[in-house]
Amino acid sequence: MKRKTNRVLHRFKSTRKQRGDESSVKREVYGLLLFAIGVLFFLAVLSYHQTDPVFWSLNDKNQYTNVQNFLGVAGATVARPVFTYTFGYPSVVFPLLVMIIGIALMANYSLLRLWRFMLLSIVWAYFISVVLAMPEALRTYGVSLNYYPSGMAGGLTADLITRFFGRFALMFISAIFFLILLMITFRFRLSIIPIYIGKLLKQGILATVAFFRSMVKSARDINWKPFSTFTKRPFRVRKRKPVVSSQQETKTETEDTEPVHSFSDLDEYLPT
Repeated sequence: MKRKTNRVLHRFKSTRKQRGDESSVKREVYGLLLFAIGVLFFLAVLSYHQTDPVFWSLNDKNQYTNVQNFLGVAGATVARPVFTYTFGYPSVVFPLLVMIIGIALMANYSLLRLWRFMLLSIVWAYFISVVLAMPEALRTYGVSLNYYPSGMAGGLTADLITRFFGRFALMFISAIFFLILLMITFRFRLSIIPIYIGKLLKQGILATVAFFRSMVKSARDINWKPFSTFTKRPFRVRKRKPVVSSQQETKTETEDTEPVHSFSDLDEYLPT
């Protein structure tokens, strides 16, 4: 009986292991497919151009060769509604999220842990879309003629705020929304900012005081010489020696030498 039960348990464990391996392989295949789709989607949105023809606007003038999108007419057809009706260029967040989901599936990572990251990414894309729409909304006082490159979501938001609350309100609300996003994303309190600035100022003041103290101390340690040693000495004019010519030198030499006596004068010194 024990042998039979052991065999049954062994078979159950082996089949369970095989099923787990098969499910992991399927998960990796699905993750790889999602990652590839995300890459293509990203290229389509990134290379979107307004003049690119789509499937329902093709004619003799708009040929397949006139497309600037990396993925041709198919890429332009997919990118146009995503680009136009969402966030414009920040709509690249959607293919990036698809790529991240594919990587999470291949790595067997729980998707429930990514919900906060995904939600914050979409909110940041929406904020960037509003910022891209601000110049046109401020220029036209909330009556934008084109929602490029911000997309319709950011363009309508900027137009409505500018039209009903004014241009200053658009900039003020955008700044407050930016601070809120920073606080939620990086999880810090706004009250820390003045405290941190105060600490920086205090450290700067202490550093400057210590620097000046060290300068004063080093100046005191130097053996200063009295000021009299640095006074200038009186200027003395050196007398130049007179220039003597060659004739004068010969005259002086003749004057200094004694006269030469004749041989007759030697008789006085000779013995008799």
